[in-house]
Amino acid sequence: MYQFFINCVTKCENLSIQPSAISYQLSAISYQLKALAYGHATRMATLREQLSASKSVPSCSV
Repeated sequence: MYQFFINCVTKCENLSIQPSAISYQLSAISYQLKALAYGHATRMATLREQLSASKSVPSCSV
């Protein structure tokens, strides 16, 4: 993944794009990745709660 960022920076330097623009984009990507990770962790916690709740519910067998 870091190689991707290095490639982006190299391409931007070749196109004479300002380093501050690169920094801003990398910060935005970092924020988005953190948001995705948080959302994934939240979904996994909810799923774990649902699974443990379904295991604790007694089944009715006739």
